[in-house]
Amino acid sequence: MAVVNSAPIIQLRQIKKKKRKSVTEFPYVLKQKNRISLGIKSIVGFSSANLSQEILTFANKKSELLKTKEAEHRLALSKKKYIFFRWFF
Repeated sequence: MAVVNSAPIIQLRQIKKKKRKSVTEFPYVLKQKNRISLGIKSIVGFSSANLSQEILTFANKKSELLKTKEAEHRLALSKKKYIFFRWFF
């Protein structure tokens, strides 16, 4: 349950336009395999000392990383107007 709670659903990808040296971020939905691997990486990377305690806090939805995940999702949903950049998938 902790891996499911910590796995991101939407991620931002950056595209650099050739002529205008500007970088545009756009949201895209992750595949299930990538969600699980990013969820495990976030649990292991965020846990400072005790991995079992961190897994329990993720399962109870009380971890600090869940707040950062929700903030990232809000940012991705605010950039929904750039969704048409999905030409390379």
